[in-house]
Amino acid sequence: MIGRNTMSHRHRCDGMLCAGVFVLAWVSTLAGCAEGDLSLLRPRGNAEVWAIRTITTVGGDHARSAEAYAAALRKVDGLSSRLVRIIHESNTSRVYYGRYLREYDIQTGNATFKPPHRDDLRVIRGLTLGSGGSRPFAMALPELLPIPSTHPEWDLAKQTNGHWSLHVAVFYNEGRMNQRRKAAEDYCSELRRQGEQAFFHHGPVKSSVCIGLFPESALETRTRTDPRTGTPVSGTVYADPHLAALQKKYPNNLENGHIINRIVRDPVSQEIVRRTANESFVVRVPERLGGTFQP
Repeated sequence: MIGRNTMSHRHRCDGMLCAGVFVLAWVSTLAGCAEGDLSLLRPRGNAEVWAIRTITTVGGDHARSAEAYAAALRKVDGLSSRLVRIIHESNTSRVYYGRYLREYDIQTGNATFKPPHRDDLRVIRGLTLGSGGSRPFAMALPELLPIPSTHPEWDLAKQTNGHWSLHVAVFYNEGRMNQRRKAAEDYCSELRRQGEQAFFHHGPVKSSVCIGLFPESALETRTRTDPRTGTPVSGTVYADPHLAALQKKYPNNLENGHIINRIVRDPVSQEIVRRTANESFVVRVPERLGGTFQP
């Protein structure tokens, strides 16, 4: 039996950079089906839909365990039973609660949820199970719901035949740009119409577009002697000619469809020396990171 603890009752209540290699964050994707009405999980208008991931079950009995936790949550006073949802995957099940529209300000880094989620989160984390008083939902966290993509097979996190890919664009919600997931997938689709092997990757805040799958040997660390100092200097080079050619074809890393210049200043005077466009760069395929790496 799940009960509340003694806390107040709610009523109404780009990453690791190593030799030019940026590691993408991984997010789970929908591989099974959501229990209940999926229309409740889809955004209305342009906002992204988040929910509280209350618990993740694993193992051979993960589906039945998740159903039991979900059934218990539906009986909690103050929580809406219709907002409890389960997403089943091949080896795990995730139990979600709520539906919150999240707006993110890329400039300030501030996020707001409508309706506010903190009261629901506090209540769920404080729920106890059985006479022992265990708290199965103590690690509950808000999370972007894994809404199905039109082409889930283009998800970079699902690729197993490569180690590297070329990052050519990133999309994030800002101003009138508030459908970054759709924008990334649309650009991915356009690149594929042009004959490129394009993939998308949705992170918590940004969505990326990458091209190609390359083996681990496509990058090599080589050492040369600096002619000015005579000291050895190590750097990463493109050992695969196809990867090198692709980077020349797509030299820029676009942001919301635009070429963005970074300012280079003189280290002493701090005067602007030049403006250089952000370049495309190589990323690890998330599957190679075990699917759980966070930047």
